[in-house]
Amino acid sequence: MRLQVQGMMEAFLESRTDSYAILQLRDIDETRQEQFASLDYLHRHGKEPDIDHYEIVYTADLPTFTDRDVMLESLYTKFNIDHPADFTGHSLSVSDIVALKTGGVVSCHYVDSWGFKALPDFLKPENYLKNAEMAMED
Repeated sequence: MRLQVQGMMEAFLESRTDSYAILQLRDIDETRQEQFASLDYLHRHGKEPDIDHYEIVYTADLPTFTDRDVMLESLYTKFNIDHPADFTGHSLSVSDIVALKTGGVVSCHYVDSWGFKALPDFLKPENYLKNAEMAMED
């Protein structure tokens, strides 16, 4: 299963089209206190969102947009009211991450208590390579 998730991450990152990915916390002991936690809560406990705690639960082509915030809100609505038929995750909630890939550039956005918070360091190349190595070991 971990290799399949890793394959989804690679496909998302290597896609030549604008796309998005929904990441949700894996159901493991290390994530119990992070599930549905605001970014402020994580910071008060000395934590940051950790890519190793997440898995991609959905990817798709990204519709053309001019306002990133409007697109994020649109995706939030979609994954709460009108789930795609092949979506198997839970409704988009606090602690989930929406990754947008536009023009080859990926940005990650934490679903917070109110709106989204940018996570510029979430998908650093070293994090991605570490994740790929761990997946190969599994």
